[in-house]
Amino acid sequence: IAKSDLLILMDDIPDDTISNVMNFIEEGKSAVILAGKNARANKTLLRFEIKLSPPRNNETEHFSEINFEHPVFKTFSEVKIGNFFEIAFFKTAKLHLPEGCDILAVFSNGDPAAAELKIKKGKLIVIASTFERESSDWAIHPTFLPFMRELLNYCASAGEEKTSLHIGGFIRAKGIEGIIDLKTSAPVGGGNGFAPTSPGNYQLRDHAGKIFSANTPPEESDPL
Repeated sequence: IAKSDLLILMDDIPDDTISNVMNFIEEGKSAVILAGKNARANKTLLRFEIKLSPPRNNETEHFSEINFEHPVFKTFSEVKIGNFFEIAFFKTAKLHLPEGCDILAVFSNGDPAAAELKIKKGKLIVIASTFERESSDWAIHPTFLPFMRELLNYCASAGEEKTSLHIGGFIRAKGIEGIIDLKTSAPVGGGNGFAPTSPGNYQLRDHAGKIFSANTPPEESDPL
């Protein structure tokens, strides 16, 4: 757990592990709980003051509302990449959320479909279904992989903005002793910053091995 950046959970956490998971989140990392398969995650969710009713197996639900202002969904409001409202959920759980939860999506029956709870420095995202085919057909929809990308990116970022590095751009970093082009192993500069002239991966010698990936400008390469 200590070496992880993100936890994705579907089962109850053993009693001797829950404190480690709580510390993991409180210190600034993220966890995602998939709560729709059955009531196995109920005990774990109670630790976060979230109650879980038994799953509903005989009702098919769809998204009725989505918060497209949230970072996980914001990209989808900017480009037509698929219809979230066509996804069918065959097994969902009713989430009873504490005050302070942000509702990210709602099912057609009015129950929360996804929610985020800030816990000290970290965050917990709960989804009232799983991604298995017995629970939903989301995995075969065009939105699934882009959604997973946005979810993982948001959870791993701890709310920090990512810096995009493109050809012709410049990143300031004082005290750089040297920058190595990993493709050629040749030094490409140093000093107070870095301005890549070609796409590639570049390693900063004196920044714990930090690597920058430089890309072509988005107007040339952005598939969206």
